[in-house]
Order: sequence, then C-alpha cells, then structure tokens
Amino acid sequence: MACHQAPLHLIVTIEDGLVDEDMSLGTAVIVEVAEHRRNTEGWPALMVGALVIAPDMPEGVPAVWATGAGGGQILAVDGAAREHSTWEPAAKGGSRTQSDKTTFAGYPEAEEARRCLPDYA
Repeated sequence: MACHQAPLHLIVTIEDGLVDEDMSLGTAVIVEVAEHRRNTEGWPALMVGALVIAPDMPEGVPAVWATGAGGGQILAVDGAAREHSTWEPAAKGGSRTQSDKTTFAGYPEAEEARRCLPDYA
C-alpha cells in the first residue's frame, strides 16, 4: 500500500460536499483499495484521506472517504468525514450503506490513508 497525492478534481469534488463554506481540504492523499476487497463493480477503488481545515480547526481534522477510480459516488467512511461533509447517503441501521461504511472503515487502506496525513496520531 502506498499513499499518493490526491488529484485536484477529487479534492474539489469532496470540498463541494463540506458542510461549511469556510471549510477546505488541506493535505489530501489516495490509497488504492486491493482488488479482492472491491465489489463486483470494482468499488471502492480508492480511499481518500484528507485534513479538513476550518477557522476553528486550523490544524485540520483527519477524515476518510471512499470513491471509485474515476470519481462518481463518494461515501464518508469515518466519523470525521460524516461530521464535516454531506458525502453520506441516508443510511438506516442494517442497511447496505450502513454495512458498507462499517466495512470500509476497517479496511487497511482507510487506516493507511489516515497514517499518511501530517501529525496523525
């Protein structure tokens, strides 16, 4: 597993879903999800780790999203991504989306995306 700089178009797309217009993404990385963990449509292909920056959190808060190789659907994987963005379809307990979030959060690629961010503890 290796982290790479997230492409600008992906950063801009995720920023469009942040809950406050004063928020932006700082450092942003992608980690490719191993093929054996993807569904039959190849999703998710990437974990995106980024620091969410806002006036009241200038150091940034690490957050992780899942997405396809060419963009498209974006799903907030961890609590920080869910709190600071709208990239989460309505999910009820026991739904496939809820199950996916729980599964994706445990992927080693999600943890690697967090580890590649500055000052991650």
